[in-house]
Amino acid sequence: MTPYDFFIIISLLSEVVLLTVLELKLWGTIYTPLNILMLPSTLVLLVCLAMVPAWGLYPFFYPSLFIWEAGLILFFLPSLFFS
Repeated sequence: MTPYDFFIIISLLSEVVLLTVLELKLWGTIYTPLNILMLPSTLVLLVCLAMVPAWGLYPFFYPSLFIWEAGLILFFLPSLFFS
């Protein structure tokens, strides 16, 4: 894993934490559609990233996470608008 790949993972995790905190402040609960989408998917992603070298799978293409990051922001905008 290159430092650039590590930066992509850190930026995704930072975005997930930031959006979780914002959703908690906006709605007063952790049970929002964004969190229900985002938190389990992030957990599955981290498990998959950890298993790639252990199982000898095809290397993960880290820039594909940018699409996920942009999608999370787009999914958060209606929540921000309707709060």
